[in-house]
Amino acid sequence: MDFIKNWFGPNIPVEYVIGSFIVLCLIILLGGAFFKGDGVKRFILLSLCCEYYFLVLCSTVILRTVKDTHLTEFMPFWNYMDIWNKKDHPNDLIEVILNIVMFIPIGLLISSGIRNVKWWHVAIAGCCLSLIIEVLQFVTGKGLCETDDLIHNTLGACVGWVLYNMIRKVIAYASVIRPTTYRRNLCHGEGVSSSQNEL
Repeated sequence: MDFIKNWFGPNIPVEYVIGSFIVLCLIILLGGAFFKGDGVKRFILLSLCCEYYFLVLCSTVILRTVKDTHLTEFMPFWNYMDIWNKKDHPNDLIEVILNIVMFIPIGLLISSGIRNVKWWHVAIAGCCLSLIIEVLQFVTGKGLCETDDLIHNTLGACVGWVLYNMIRKVIAYASVIRPTTYRRNLCHGEGVSSSQNEL
């Protein structure tokens, strides 16, 4: 648990959360004046994505302490050998999982906020947003700039896209099967008998 707290950095102050939430509400109110119908919902979802990304920036860059050296690691999957050999078990494995999970909401919100978005659109968006974090960590000296974070964050965004499409298919299937079941019950007289019992 202590590792997770250290990995995420210091706790985000409440003024950051409240301030960003107020800005989010104002943006949504202004967006409601310009967008109509389905566009309002998509604008709100993308605004929520921006809010979440700001909190991620707070956790990974803004609120972290500055280090004396600019740390980099450009070798892909460099810590997988440590995971295999259990050198820093389970911290390395937890770090990989957290880097994936952290970007799943971004993939979900982008997928739901943009119509007919493809997985590679989400992958590019996730990669760009992750690259911004890595560059800021290197420039400010507030973390390790590494290729693995870029890969895992992008993977997390793609997982969010997959989850969104799975949820959408389940909802679509449920909306189709329910009227079909109702009509089948009517054909077998169940709907008629139930209505007569009520009378």
